Amino acid sequence: MTDSLFAHLALTFQSHPENLATEALGYILRTSPGARAGVADLLREVGCSVPDELRWVNQVGGEDGARPDLVGLDGAGKQVVLMEAKFWAGLTDKQPLAYLDRLPAGGALVFVGPEGRSTLLWAELRTRVVGAGRAVSEHAVSSHGANVGVVDGKSMVLVSWRALLAAARIRAEGEVLVAADIAQPLRPHGL
Repeated sequence: MTDSLFAHLALTFQSHPENLATEALGYILRTSPGARAGVADLLREVGCSVPDELRWVNQVGGEDGARPDLVGLDGAGKQVVLMEAKFWAGLTDKQPLAYLDRLPAGGALVFVGPEGRSTLLWAELRTRVVGAGRAVSEHAVSSHGANVGVVDGKSMVLVSWRALLAAARIRAEGEVLVAADIAQPLRPHGL
């Protein structure tokens, strides 16, 4: 028996856990001002330049054929944050280069995954960028355990699912139902 509704759904739809998790995260970010503020705070703390208010949408395709899990839009509707969950799935051929190319200067590409996968995933992201002839200016790992680099004036970040949800939950504490929703995804599969 699972210990939460989210865990039950994640196990039931386990062939696509990233899609389920990011759909839930997108819902939380669309409905909770506190969660949005918490995620924006986390992104700023790791060095990303994000506007005060982002509007989050799931699965936005582009002319490049890429479809990030979550997209943060600024007040003018411009895509300034692209977020991609990588719990167990490998990188696609579009990641990270097509995603970086889609962003404006100062934009942020954020990968989210389990803490235990961060070293290997960051190495693969870095290898793909450098292999394409681009430089990665890396910053020290943040207090949140995030790897941060700058590529062509855009931030590339790898942060754990747990740290992302914790940041969202801190600012959503006054929103009792939202805080409870956020707490659920912390349990499945040790994420």
